[in-house]
Amino acid sequence: MEYWDIYDDKGKTTGRINAEKGSLAPGEHHLAIEAWLWHPEGYFLIQKRSMSRSTFAGRWAHTTGRVQAGEDSLRGCLREIKEELGISLSEEEPLLVKRVMKKGTPLIWDIFVVKRAIQVSELVLDSTEVDSVRFVTPVELLTIMQSGRFVDYPEIREIYDAVMEQLMMQN
Repeated sequence: MEYWDIYDDKGKTTGRINAEKGSLAPGEHHLAIEAWLWHPEGYFLIQKRSMSRSTFAGRWAHTTGRVQAGEDSLRGCLREIKEELGISLSEEEPLLVKRVMKKGTPLIWDIFVVKRAIQVSELVLDSTEVDSVRFVTPVELLTIMQSGRFVDYPEIREIYDAVMEQLMMQN
């Protein structure tokens, strides 16, 4: 069972911990990450969620996961990418783009972009999490998002714009 730190409405830790299946009181949140992996040749690496997942099975997504108790979002990002894709990153590679208080959920969502020339051959997919991966251009990503085949949430277009802006600033 996983344990998560509890955060307040301002995104500060309360010093309390919650079990994965535990309930949160109003105003309590827990931290999650989403990593947008960018190949410098102009492609996002997206992953198809395993059919065995309880949520969004078989849908395309970015690397996501909950931050465990005692971790900050950077370390949670590094761990999730390693667990799901088998890639070890340095602490300097993920760049925090945005923090989102997820509407209608107790999640605080830290969005990272990782710019790296990843090769599919170097990936070791966790089959309980990921069925397959593929590279897509930003335009292809938008098309997949609009088709309903991508994990959708209210803030995704706002996050897409923030990630694209960050990538343009890095060039």
